Parts: sequence; structure tokens; C-alpha cells
Amino acid sequence: MIPFPDEPEYPILNARLRAACGKDLRDFDKKRLDKVRKIEERGYIKTNSEYYQIRNHIDYLEATNGTDEEIIKFDTMISLYEEKIREKMEKQKKKRDRQE
Repeated sequence: MIPFPDEPEYPILNARLRAACGKDLRDFDKKRLDKVRKIEERGYIKTNSEYYQIRNHIDYLEATNGTDEEIIKFDTMISLYEEKIREKMEKQKKKRDRQE
């Protein structure tokens, strides 16, 4: 996990990142938020990586006192994606059962 700005590890990690690659945690946070905004604008999750990104964003919102409305919106996206995956797996299982 990436530390929050008020945690003591934050400036240490930030300095190491700047020395290693010329970027700091704000750059990575901005990139993460840009990706989350794209998913939010689309209104649904397409891939497993987006799924985990949204789950991490929900954790971030809960830790930073995000609004219930925001959390519910992203949690709904998570639920819809999980249902889609569950249905896909059931179809694959039925297909395998028919082939046997």
C-alpha cells in the first residue's frame, strides 16, 4: 500500500521515487485518478485490472472519508462486474459439461 501524505513513510518514499525515476507520489496518484475517472465516465468495468483499481479506489475513499454516494456508485460497478464474471463462468461450465 502507498502511504497517505500524513504518514511518516510518505516523504521517505517520495524522495526515493524522485531519485529513482524523477516522479513523486503525486504523479502516480494523478495517473491513478485519471484511470478511475475514465472508468467512472464509461459507467462500467471492463477488465480484471480495472476491477482491482476500483476496489482500491473504494478503499481510498473510505480512508479519506469519501462520500457515501461515491462509494455506493463504485461498489455498484464492482457488483455488476462480479455478476458478469459469475455468469460467464457458469456458461463456460455448462459448455464443458455438454462436451463431456
